[in-house]
Amino acid sequence: MHLTISQITGAWHSTEIALIEPLGYGDYIFTTQGALQELNPQAVLGLFIWQYSTCWDPGASWWNPYNEIDIEYSYWGNPANEIGQFVAQPWDWSGNIYRYDAAFGVNEISSHAFRWLPDRVEFRAWRGGPNDETPDNMISSWTYTGPHIPRPEQPRVHINLWYFGSPPASPQEVIISEFSFVPEGNVNIDEHLYPVHYQALQQNYPNPFYRNTEIAFKLDSAETVSLEVFDIKGRKIAKLLQERKAAGSHTLNWDAESLPAGIYILRLTGNSFTETRRMLLLK
Repeated sequence: MHLTISQITGAWHSTEIALIEPLGYGDYIFTTQGALQELNPQAVLGLFIWQYSTCWDPGASWWNPYNEIDIEYSYWGNPANEIGQFVAQPWDWSGNIYRYDAAFGVNEISSHAFRWLPDRVEFRAWRGGPNDETPDNMISSWTYTGPHIPRPEQPRVHINLWYFGSPPASPQEVIISEFSFVPEGNVNIDEHLYPVHYQALQQNYPNPFYRNTEIAFKLDSAETVSLEVFDIKGRKIAKLLQERKAAGSHTLNWDAESLPAGIYILRLTGNSFTETRRMLLLK
């Protein structure tokens, strides 16, 4: 998914997407590709959950007017600033913001996450994809335990790219290569739907996707495999494949037009392995 700040017929336009359904407590992982430190000083990349308030009366929202936590990449107009920050809104409350610096390669994959729990928020950023989190890969981490942990109501995922103050000197672009969510607590879903390593099953492309996505996998030897799709609660949505396949690479197209937007788990099972990928369907 490509987020842009661009000028169209003389006017500057920013980009934002939001999930329709709230996901609740769990680990929210946003994976990007590219050199985020090359953003124009006026540009802001936001990866966050936020709940629309019932109204802006301080009496209705005195505890946390935004019900929002953010990972943001921006120099906020000053190139001397650090590029990254973890935030619990309101940002100007003492102890609600943690800034850090980072540099990324032109095509580098990096992941940026927060684990939202009832008593804390665990922010992290690391080099690599959603399953590459290790101490050696860690860019920065911070655990927030202050008074503005989001309430378990309706905060939803938002991803945006916008500009702070005046427009940037040139169009801006950020690539979101994947979004992953691991629910917290007693979710009725098999533990092996969240493995540490993948070998045969590739990430679907594109991801996120709007209707159709291509699924690819590779087998070292001929065997019978099944390819199934589950929703985030572990309910089987579809069986895409159940047959013997030859060694080598295989692809198929999945049409999800009839399904609601949300996170789906793709599972490939062979004689001696089970591998999964998370897919995000947008509407």
